[in-house]
Amino acid sequence: MFSEEQGRLVTFRSDILSIEYLRSRDPAGRQIGIVKGIRHQGRITNNDFQKGFGASKYQASEDFANLEKRGLIERSSTTGRDMSYVEKGAKGAIQEH
Repeated sequence: MFSEEQGRLVTFRSDILSIEYLRSRDPAGRQIGIVKGIRHQGRITNNDFQKGFGASKYQASEDFANLEKRGLIERSSTTGRDMSYVEKGAKGAIQEH
């Protein structure tokens, strides 16, 4: 979205998780993979990400922690093997079936 005010052009991001935004901050592309996985499946686990991207457990954990710290994703469960991540704000909208 664009807005012009007092002769200045201001850009407002309508989607902070845009691929362009992440690409500029994630040259390896792993964090983009996390976001795409979440958008495609609704959630992603650390293990699924490791298998899909050939990332080590450490790399995957660092990428998830970075996205969490930036407020882009959140954990949908607390701990354990089934812990998964969703887009920030989506946790309350997800129902287990």
